[in-house]
Amino acid sequence: ASIRSGFFCVDVIVAHAPCRTAAQEVRMDFWRRLVEIKAKHGSIYPTIMCCDANSSVGTVLSHAIGPLNAEREDDAGEYFLSVNSC
Repeated sequence: ASIRSGFFCVDVIVAHAPCRTAAQEVRMDFWRRLVEIKAKHGSIYPTIMCCDANSSVGTVLSHAIGPLNAEREDDAGEYFLSVNSC
């Protein structure tokens, strides 16, 4: 979806990843499709992603992920981070 109002323009992606107990192939397919959606609908405007990623992050720190209550990164966390770095 897109929000355009005067000087405020953003694209919004809302997603809900498969749960951690889903087969790895199902989880990987979800993240691949999300990357395709981001690429297909790429825009000059900032993108806000609202995602229930069903993942754990915290092993690798960044400007967005700090050490407080860090969890051991799982495969879904790796996919989530790779999608948000592109």
